[in-house]
Amino acid sequence: MKSLRVKFLVIFALFFSMQVTGTVKALASGMPVQFDGPFNYSGVSSASSIVSADFNGDGNYDLAVSGYSYIYILLGNSDGSFRTPVGYSVDSPYATVSSGDFNGDGKPDLAITNSSTNTVSILINNGYGSFSPKGDYYSGGDVPSYMTTGDFNGDGKVDLAVMNYGKTIQCLTPPCPQPTTVINVSVLLGNGNGTFQSAIPTSFVDRPSALDVADVNGDGRLDLAIAIGKTIYLLNGLGNGSFQSPVSIGSSASTIDELHVADLNKDGVQDIVSISGGDIASIRLGSGSGEFLEPFNHQIGKYLLIRDLDGDGILDITGVGNYDVKVSLGKGDGTFYPAERYVGTGRYSKIVAGDFDHNGRPDLAIANFGNNSVSVFLNKGSKMVTPSSASFYWVDLLTTSAPSYFTIANSIGTPLYVSSINVSGTDSAMFTVTTGGATPCQGGSFTLAQGESCTIQATFTPASYNNKYASLVIASDHPVTPTVSIPLTGFATPPPSSTITSPQTGFVTRDNYLIVNGTASPSSGGDPVTQIEVSSDGGTTWSVASGTTNWTGNILFHLPYDGVYNIKSRARAGTDVETPKSGITVTVDKTPPTGSLVFWYGEWSLNASSTTPGVFCPEVCPSVCGALDMSLDGGTTWQPATLHPGTSGPIFIRDKAGNFAYVPAGSYANSYGGPVQVARSTTLYYSLIQHAYDAALDGDLIKIASGSTENLVLARSTSLTIRGGYNSGFSAMTGTTPITGNMTLQAGSSLIENIELRGTISIEGGDATLSNVSIL
Repeated sequence: MKSLRVKFLVIFALFFSMQVTGTVKALASGMPVQFDGPFNYSGVSSASSIVSADFNGDGNYDLAVSGYSYIYILLGNSDGSFRTPVGYSVDSPYATVSSGDFNGDGKPDLAITNSSTNTVSILINNGYGSFSPKGDYYSGGDVPSYMTTGDFNGDGKVDLAVMNYGKTIQCLTPPCPQPTTVINVSVLLGNGNGTFQSAIPTSFVDRPSALDVADVNGDGRLDLAIAIGKTIYLLNGLGNGSFQSPVSIGSSASTIDELHVADLNKDGVQDIVSISGGDIASIRLGSGSGEFLEPFNHQIGKYLLIRDLDGDGILDITGVGNYDVKVSLGKGDGTFYPAERYVGTGRYSKIVAGDFDHNGRPDLAIANFGNNSVSVFLNKGSKMVTPSSASFYWVDLLTTSAPSYFTIANSIGTPLYVSSINVSGTDSAMFTVTTGGATPCQGGSFTLAQGESCTIQATFTPASYNNKYASLVIASDHPVTPTVSIPLTGFATPPPSSTITSPQTGFVTRDNYLIVNGTASPSSGGDPVTQIEVSSDGGTTWSVASGTTNWTGNILFHLPYDGVYNIKSRARAGTDVETPKSGITVTVDKTPPTGSLVFWYGEWSLNASSTTPGVFCPEVCPSVCGALDMSLDGGTTWQPATLHPGTSGPIFIRDKAGNFAYVPAGSYANSYGGPVQVARSTTLYYSLIQHAYDAALDGDLIKIASGSTENLVLARSTSLTIRGGYNSGFSAMTGTTPITGNMTLQAGSSLIENIELRGTISIEGGDATLSNVSIL
């Protein structure tokens, strides 16, 4: 159980209750760089590769981006923005683009890999940001997938190194004989006039997955670092465009996707960074003797860019992922500070740097494959305050969290005056900011000299559940960001939850007690469930159940009266208490049902009703009442109550609450049993003539005391008399009886007397004798 430390909340949102410390310290390295963005430029279909250079000679960085079968040119403006992309059609569905001055005119040209034709296309810059095709050159292998530039033979002209992913025999003029040597990486030496010589192969087995070019051994000649599957190889350059045999310098647990060569620790020796899937960079520091130290990892992303972003002379590392960019500043020893994440839009791929807004800091441009665009992040220099947000997770109610620390730093060239620090927002009363940390800031307003920094701390004390939000607002005279607003998010530990599993809502009972069962679970980040309580009055009074995760609650003597009860449960976990859910409803019905058996239409019918709320069967009709059961054998077996139980009784009935009732033997519905009588030793009564006819035996007399409206069908092979004109007691004749409807004779022998038929007679079969019958 978490301890409970009650803290009185400061209702106002001011920041300091403070002692003056009067000291600050020099700014620590690794203050994250502040980027604005992303600024997205659409119209680049399936952007995958990107380079930056001044293509139109206006002094602004421009972008060349490869997309699906096109190369797009985005000319830059002086403020960091870019113009609408202009596309150039290419042969490859997803080309790799590189830039260099291939014809020596001082204007950056473009080289493009064409994986579908196994060629490299050269586009020559016309000087205005437009390009003309110069020619296509066989890449020296199958499926060229990556390309970079360099002077491999020392003649001062730009050459190309091309990585061919597919396996191809060493043959420069297809078709080729079978087989000789597999070519993986080839070099195309530049002639200095925009044309290139035939590809020079570097004989090597298997398919390369990554390539970079640098003077790794420090002899003044460019070398090749190549990844084949899980292994990194170094090919030392001979200075004439060819290379020595490959030497393995290390391996990875999975296929290497990227290689980058750079001096990360400023010792003059090249180091190697590789990516093997995921977002983990493996760093190998060079020893200076041609070997590399054991690798160590850093989480950053993929499609890496290694560049000094904060101007401290130390290389930093940037990686991208889906929907974000991560920047880790270098410490100068080959290691990096934890990455600062910038949320983006879309699925990112390759990244490039350039000072797009002319503020002296390298900005970032990223090929946004998922959004068919280019995303630009503008570098605003080192952040004044770090980190950029704080979240307080799973803090118990009325309990103060551990502090989060913030560093305020002066990275500008003049003193930085901090005028105020406040907490604002709807939930600001639950967040408290004071001086604290390793070098506490002074109370109130204060000034930081260039390179100095100090720290403050924030805590969170939730007064209620649900997520809470506020902002730490720091005002200063910083020339770029005078006001910094840092999101503060607090997550009060959610209460545990409980669920009633039985009975189900709508359950009906006649008892004074109820056994309730259920389950419970702790919340994310919460303590284990320690107690379950149940209530029978909707949450006014509570009793403790047995068990926690699976529990049973006995509600005894809490249901004394008929009515509907709201049963709820709630769980406790430490100091956290669940807000009860709506629960279930249970109906208590202690009143037995009622019923009677009557003889009606020549059958025994059950009329019954239940007092259960919402359930009423004034007459069991047409056949079954779902609220009642009946027993014909004294309560031994039960069946749904039916309209015609098939007996004159007695029977038992019961409702769904379990209440029982005894229904005695039935009686006639009225003193005469109905307006139609079948004369026998024990007379039978009916409401309709047709019912009496259908039930009569051969030779019976059917007496009719009052008129009816019905169509009669006489279809039985019997001899019967149908006589009207009786009084209500069937004791005397008073005249004739009207029948409204049609009469059809189909079989048998019938004597019909004293009838006024207001309809028609149809004789289709049988015999009929009419006496005192009028047809109106």
